[in-house]
Amino acid sequence: MVKRMLRVLMGFCICLFIVTFFCYIQHTDCTYRTKLNKKLELPGDYASYFEIREMTLDNKRAKKGQPWLIKMVEQLPPQYYDVFMPAAAFYALPGERIPGKGVLTVRGIIVKGTGDALDLRSHSYQIGVYCNGVKISNSTSTTVREEDDAASFFFVRADEVPLDIKEIQFRVLDQDHNVLRKVDLAPDWEAIRYNYFAAGYRETIQRLKGYFDPTETATHFMFLCRDNKYGEAEEFILPKYAKTFPGKTCGTFIQRISSSVCFTIVGLIIKSSI
Repeated sequence: MVKRMLRVLMGFCICLFIVTFFCYIQHTDCTYRTKLNKKLELPGDYASYFEIREMTLDNKRAKKGQPWLIKMVEQLPPQYYDVFMPAAAFYALPGERIPGKGVLTVRGIIVKGTGDALDLRSHSYQIGVYCNGVKISNSTSTTVREEDDAASFFFVRADEVPLDIKEIQFRVLDQDHNVLRKVDLAPDWEAIRYNYFAAGYRETIQRLKGYFDPTETATHFMFLCRDNKYGEAEEFILPKYAKTFPGKTCGTFIQRISSSVCFTIVGLIIKSSI
């Protein structure tokens, strides 16, 4: 009887391991990124120029409804929600990858000529991504950190492109001045693999976002100081200042102040660097 129970338990553990390994593989993703430094200057005093910082290509996944595991956990009392939701999210498989199809995203910074917040919808700018002269982008967005920031972040996304896309062109149309600016973007993909449930996920995402958005780098630097990881934090310091970097003092300061003050400091750092 005991041996039978041990066999059943061992079989269950083996099956659980196989299912867990399969789910882990399904949650593994790869983003292909090309770093860019392309600038499109514009007339007028509103937007000085658009700077394209990067483009990324992700394998397109099929949309699916909310998995039954997550629906079940949502019915539990609130105190159990945070306990079981990570497991439910892990074993609820993401949508299947669509062979040969990708999602292309172009990101950049709009440097403003005025102190007004920039919103593409309220000004006569049309931005888009084209392939062989045909517009392929179908969504755009701008993000303003603070109303008086000197720059805004933007992205343009094409939700369905071939994974082997070669011809990519970014265009900005200033309708007020009837000026069209365009620049060809040459893919030189760097593969970045990550898994939300794996160790080092946050560092990988910071690596992805840091080049495009300097606040990600500044925030990651402060978290390293807060966690007493001064060796890793020093990698973000210019060589000529590395020897005088007050690691422990900086870490103690960040631990004592509130998160809102931290992000205020980040804002000041970014404003001074633009």
